[in-house]
Amino acid sequence: MVLKFGGTSVSTAARWATIARLAQQERGLGSRVLIVVSALSGITDLLKRITEVAVAPSVTLSAFNPSTCSKFRTNGTDNADRTRDAVDRALALIEARHADLQAQLLLPQSAALRGYLDQLRALAHDRPN
Repeated sequence: MVLKFGGTSVSTAARWATIARLAQQERGLGSRVLIVVSALSGITDLLKRITEVAVAPSVTLSAFNPSTCSKFRTNGTDNADRTRDAVDRALALIEARHADLQAQLLLPQSAALRGYLDQLRALAHDRPN
């Protein structure tokens, strides 16, 4: 039995408790259970926006989350700095969401997660020549 969850279904400790209960029910029926998990709610959209900024810097992140990502493209000379700042704010949102869930689940700090987030940060700031 394959159980796939993503979005709001994996965004809180309470939702993970539901996943565990469903998996236990299936195991109780004799099934072997494989749980597949995709991104937390909002993360895929945020990653897409970061990618759009990298490809077309005139795109702003403000449309995704106006409370935390301000418009950053202007006609001034500081466009690169503003772009970098906006991407950093978006990456901080991604990191905060994962850290919050990690804390809710009472999980220890993960070197693997830190490594993945560091790789994401490096990719987000990689600019073609």
